[in-house]
Amino acid sequence: MSKVLEISSNAQTIAQRLGITKYDIYGATTDSTSVQVDKGEPKQVKASNRASVTVRVWNDQGRLGVTSSTDVDERGLELALKTAAEASAFGATDNIPDFSPEATAPLPEVAVTLAEPVPVGALIERLVTAEQSLLKAHDAIASVPYNG
Repeated sequence: MSKVLEISSNAQTIAQRLGITKYDIYGATTDSTSVQVDKGEPKQVKASNRASVTVRVWNDQGRLGVTSSTDVDERGLELALKTAAEASAFGATDNIPDFSPEATAPLPEVAVTLAEPVPVGALIERLVTAEQSLLKAHDAIASVPYNG
């Protein structure tokens, strides 16, 4: 099961257990690796994996509470749903946002092509080559500031 389906399933189970009948969740995840070189030498290598969710909960009076979390496991989802439900007590009473009519429309199939991760060594090699090419391009170029 994909992470999205797992989060959706967990959120539905938790919302039912908490008595939350109207909610939605938006999430994002990213994996990234970056390198920085200076004068042909690796200066910095960073890798990260980040995920987050934003949760909206409507209470029985139709008021909306919103929260976000970077903890997307079951415990984090439960806390986010509880917090948004608690925040809904302080939600606006006028012009309350609601689901779009498109919220229940069938979703089209989307073909997503993910790039294969590039090994750090290859990133460094490409960046060193690019830096050297730039430095050789003109005598006025003495250095390349932050070339990540």
